[in-house]
Amino acid sequence: GNGAATRFTFNPIKKGNTLVHLGLAVLTERPDGLVNLGAVPEALPTDFELVRTGRLAEVARMDQLGVEAAWKEGPISIQSEWMQTRLTRSSGLPEASFNGWYVAGSWVLSGESRGYRDGVFKQVASAGKAGAWELAMRYSRIRLNSGAIEGGEEHNVTFGLNWYLKDHLRVMADYVMVTSERRG
Repeated sequence: GNGAATRFTFNPIKKGNTLVHLGLAVLTERPDGLVNLGAVPEALPTDFELVRTGRLAEVARMDQLGVEAAWKEGPISIQSEWMQTRLTRSSGLPEASFNGWYVAGSWVLSGESRGYRDGVFKQVASAGKAGAWELAMRYSRIRLNSGAIEGGEEHNVTFGLNWYLKDHLRVMADYVMVTSERRG
């Protein structure tokens, strides 16, 4: 198929180690053939989708809208994103709408701050010989149910500890709880 996508970001506050990030993303697509939406759990390694719509026929158009926000004050940061996907179908089939969101936070225990450039957060840069230590937490939800389409709903809760030894070396320990429900 063919389509177009764009993302805009804006920083109403960006002073020293304080930052507020706002963003908007839009996509529109006219897919060729079938559409199959799904999501893998945030617990890796896996590529098995616990929630999925299955093959949806006669999708004339797919539109996505995403809204994002983040705040960073020194070693503490919080970010969130919400996204909705709408499918317009032909041959009198009903439209479908799916959504997902997450909220994540981190605290760099050793005092460093997460990097940020051009609308994207970067990893923590280690300042000392012992490296940088970060506690992180995330909650996410995706819902792929709409009318007769029962793709399921999934929730992920993640607790993490990151050790940034050098600029390109990180050791991670994550605990992820995944809950999913499918009726189909």
